[in-house]
Amino acid sequence: NDSPFRSRESSGEASKKRSPVVLEGTYRLSEGTSNFCKGSAMSMEEAKALIKAGEDALDTVARNEKEPVRIAALGEIGIGNTTTAAALYCALLSRQGVTPGQICGRGTGLDMEGIQRKIEIVQHALDLHAEVVEAGDPMRIMAALGGAEITALVGAI
Repeated sequence: NDSPFRSRESSGEASKKRSPVVLEGTYRLSEGTSNFCKGSAMSMEEAKALIKAGEDALDTVARNEKEPVRIAALGEIGIGNTTTAAALYCALLSRQGVTPGQICGRGTGLDMEGIQRKIEIVQHALDLHAEVVEAGDPMRIMAALGGAEITALVGAI
């Protein structure tokens, strides 16, 4: 089909140790997101599909008749996500004067040189996507700067 997602079946030891509390996602963006310092992280179509995937995932667990879900705790784990989150935060709050220097932190343990590099990366992305940031449209900002995992979480929320 023409979906940007591909199914991923669970296998190996992870599937043998199923938890009634933690559920694993079954779809992912086929090619991942692009470098937001070179262009948009994803197309609007991909961003919309990821939001729909997040909505669908939460709907699926909410409708589970065998093990009803009463609480959904959302999150993600990965390297580089705090850079994406900082860029999104700065873009969405740019009218309030929020800057990368105020937002960027250690993430997974960066030293001061690493933090400075992160600030420069976020600033470069904001400059590259200045027209989108200035327009203030959250969907366009998500497509330009978002990560797939953050976008799917938006859909789930």
